[in-house]
Amino acid sequence: MSFFKRIKRVSAVQRLAEEQLYEQALAELESGVRRDGLWAKALANSSGDEAKIKGLYLKFRVQSMMDEPDIVGAAQELKAKALADRKKIHTHQDQMHQKYEDSLKAQNAINMLNEKGYKVVSRGSGWRVIEPMGGWVKITSSEELNEYAASR
Repeated sequence: MSFFKRIKRVSAVQRLAEEQLYEQALAELESGVRRDGLWAKALANSSGDEAKIKGLYLKFRVQSMMDEPDIVGAAQELKAKALADRKKIHTHQDQMHQKYEDSLKAQNAINMLNEKGYKVVSRGSGWRVIEPMGGWVKITSSEELNEYAASR
């Protein structure tokens, strides 16, 4: 199918969809359902002519119906982003809480070892534990430090 035929078909589908929206807007208006903001806009643009008010209202209402899927989509995107941001915040808070807990446990292990005559020296991302009888042990994680302190 040629490019121009596709454009022609898309245009025809769009015109039919617009026609159906006008039908829906007219049915709403005739049943007494009216968007007051759109009615006021039509009134402001009509010079008080009742027929013109109704025509402009239908035009504005059809445009608002065509805009609604975009508005809903944008609202859903904002909601999804807010949920993702909230999840990131909670994840960060959980990580910070875990680091704090690990730090407390490590400090307790260090205190316990110090009371038993060990000397604990912080080394980069771990510790060096100098034993009371000489020698030393390299510790690389707070879990390992806790296990070492518990075994002494």
